[in-house]
Order: sequence, then C-alpha cells, then structure tokens
Amino acid sequence: MFKIFGENYYLDVDKIDSYIGLNPASGGTEQHISIAKYELIKTMIEVLMTEQDESDELLGSKASNGVSLPFKIAFNTLLRHNLLQHL
Repeated sequence: MFKIFGENYYLDVDKIDSYIGLNPASGGTEQHISIAKYELIKTMIEVLMTEQDESDELLGSKASNGVSLPFKIAFNTLLRHNLLQHL
C-alpha cells in the first residue's frame, strides 16, 4: 500500500495476473503471456514507484500538477483497468 495525492492505493496482483493473462499456444499445451501487456504494465508500475513528487500531499487534487506526464498516464491507466485499487 502506498499514498498518492493523500489517498492510499495498492496494486491488485490478482487482477494484474488475469489482465496479462495466460493464453494457450495454438494447438499445444504450453501457455504464453501477452508480452506487450506485460511490458506496458511493468513500465507503468516502475513509473508509479519511482516518481519523485515534491508537492504537498495536503493539497489534494491540486498537488497533481507537480507530477510528470508519464506518472499521470501510468496512474490513470492502472486505475482505469482496476489494476490500482483505492483503499
């Protein structure tokens, strides 16, 4: 669990796992994950975890102006796909 904009969030590992998904290979017994989804989610989580925000968390939504564009995209995308959950 971590705090963003004064609110607590956590990454839902089960939803991330099902979002990336295991797809059976055509005609075989092997299963493969979606590499594109895996890499995108991995990068978005890295951006989320490494953002250095120096704004005051007590400002609420006004503090969001101090974060980078990659952070905003990662945060909103993970939130929209329910991979990032509000606590």
